[in-house]
Amino acid sequence: MEYLNEHERGKEEKMGIDIHNTVCKCLHDYPKVEELIVELNRLISMEGATCCQAILRLLAHIEIPPEQAEKCWQDIMFHRGVMSSSIGRPVSLQTAICDFFSSIQKNLTQPTVIEIKDFDEIVRQSNLDFLTGLSNRATLDNVFEKEMARTQRYHRELSLLFLDIDDFKQINDTFGHQAGDIVLQEIGAIINREKRLEDTAGRYGGEEFMVILPDTSKLDALIFAERVRVQIEQLALPYGDKVIRTTISGGLAFWPGDATDKGALISCADQALYKAKSDGKNLISLFGSEKRRYIRIDFARQLDVKILQFAQDNLANTTGINISLGGVLFESDKQIAMGTHLEVTAHFDEDNLLVFQGQVRRLECLANDKYEIGVSFSHQDDASTHNLARYITRYLDHCGKSCPTTDHVMQAVLLS
Repeated sequence: MEYLNEHERGKEEKMGIDIHNTVCKCLHDYPKVEELIVELNRLISMEGATCCQAILRLLAHIEIPPEQAEKCWQDIMFHRGVMSSSIGRPVSLQTAICDFFSSIQKNLTQPTVIEIKDFDEIVRQSNLDFLTGLSNRATLDNVFEKEMARTQRYHRELSLLFLDIDDFKQINDTFGHQAGDIVLQEIGAIINREKRLEDTAGRYGGEEFMVILPDTSKLDALIFAERVRVQIEQLALPYGDKVIRTTISGGLAFWPGDATDKGALISCADQALYKAKSDGKNLISLFGSEKRRYIRIDFARQLDVKILQFAQDNLANTTGINISLGGVLFESDKQIAMGTHLEVTAHFDEDNLLVFQGQVRRLECLANDKYEIGVSFSHQDDASTHNLARYITRYLDHCGKSCPTTDHVMQAVLLS
């Protein structure tokens, strides 16, 4: 049922756009008012009350529920007939609508006459940031409100990404504010090019951007964010006899996993962005990644890492850094893209090999041309889970520490 509701909503949105375009075409194709009204009534008979709503939204810029709009349309037709009889000549549809809403319904107090194409352009421009061409803050707030309502109603996913240019003040101080504007425009173009049609990207303020990603898991959002980050890192903008280079940091939060309302989701993404900045910049931080459910322990033992997609060769054996019940961190000579599915075989001793599957959730370039790669386990059997939990518990006991979550998982596995 939820799928059907979502499907119907999509049809309604598309129909609204189609009706807007069809009415505009009618106004152009039928300059004679009587022919125009016949054609509009034909559309109404086909599409119903929603068509009346769209016509009044376009011609009077008034938002009325479909049923009420249908009644208003009938009243407008009657009012036009009365006006035409009084004046002794046919009254235009626009005149009848304007007089109806300013004299009868009194929805309008100071109506203004403007061409529809000019009005559409004004509306479009008012929704955009003048410098980057992305949505402005007001539009972002409006879209975010609607997307959150839709997400909650239909139990969907939504990811929210904050991006902030690293050391932007230094760019302005070094090259001037004109150069800063060019950087903003180029970064805006990259974000706009990489996002999907259903995503909304905008300038949140200053050098900060927001991207609203409906129906998007945190992993897919992270892949998108990394793609944007890498492209910005590779930017080399010629400016006079110099070249401007810059990087960007990002904070990512996910609904429903990270927050309980839209304000909290914004706060989570903002906190993740702050963490990305404090961790060295030029990286994407996930909210909650610093709040590990499981304690990590040192694990300087052999790991065999196999990439499960694209038929790639196994990586050379490597050595772990630390491990927990939720994932493993290791060092590699090769870069592995965010989101890559891996199979990791951990050598606890000669006769104890545990195999886990997971995805790359952290990628950091080290100073020695090596990479630190964090893998979050996504699949493991009960035996592997139990053996890993037992190993970690023994290690912690030896150190005089404990991890209640790991203990709980081990007990749950034993009882299953």
